[in-house]
Amino acid sequence: MQRIGLYYPYVHFRNEQWIKAAALYWRGLARVVPPGFPVADPDMVKALRDELDFVTDVDPAEAAAAVAPAFLKAVEDHGPELRRRFLATADTRPFPAHHGNPAELGMGERIVNAEPTPPGDVRTLPRDERPLAGLYPYEVDLRLADALRSTGLAVPAIRSRIARSPDVTWLAMDPALAWIYKCVLTEELARRTRYAPITDQVAAHSATDGWDSDRIASAMLGEPPRTAVSDEATRLGLMAVRCVLPDGLRSVPVAKIIQLRNDQHRCVWFLSCTSSPAEQRNGTT
Repeated sequence: MQRIGLYYPYVHFRNEQWIKAAALYWRGLARVVPPGFPVADPDMVKALRDELDFVTDVDPAEAAAAVAPAFLKAVEDHGPELRRRFLATADTRPFPAHHGNPAELGMGERIVNAEPTPPGDVRTLPRDERPLAGLYPYEVDLRLADALRSTGLAVPAIRSRIARSPDVTWLAMDPALAWIYKCVLTEELARRTRYAPITDQVAAHSATDGWDSDRIASAMLGEPPRTAVSDEATRLGLMAVRCVLPDGLRSVPVAKIIQLRNDQHRCVWFLSCTSSPAEQRNGTT
């Protein structure tokens, strides 16, 4: 069975069938959850977390501090071009609940209404029509957050769906810029924890492996990413979770998956069947 997987680029899992398959293949999943982030897991994920300790939340603060210098250098070296590509404009569409009253919105009416998105997905829209993606304040180093705001690459905002409290100020930016940051942060966190990056987003996997200051700058300037070269165990794990899904997994109750994991005899057999060749050779099953 695979080691702990580090889920990215989001906090909340996007696909019920995917998380069930992950629970059959991976020892556990970690995910990036900054302090105070408003986690809202469905009952299935809560069951896997509470009964199997399958989901672990990881604070990204140290990794965020580690990746900040590379982004700061990119902003310093390529500020004007990055502003042309990623200048954050304020989305002023009000929440229906506020009846369009600007005084109730606060923070300049800026609204996060999108998720981090691979470069290219929204680049065809005029800049003033692009949505804003948000990073939670505690997943970005303060030095970098200040630099992004001062250059206009990010603006303070509130979310349109979660964390609507005026006490929570998100860092809103172009979805592609947020996507690049999430990929870089995940790789650094994986290096520190030795967790294996894993995702249910195909574009996210293609954008991982080998982030350095030059590659970060290149990605921010629109150059295509290098092809990822993951280790054998991770490649097999991704293949199993994406492709080798048991028939009818969608209809399998999560309680049965928990029962299988808790049944020691069946679990030992299952672990031996799902171990990669590399793990079997190394005796890490």
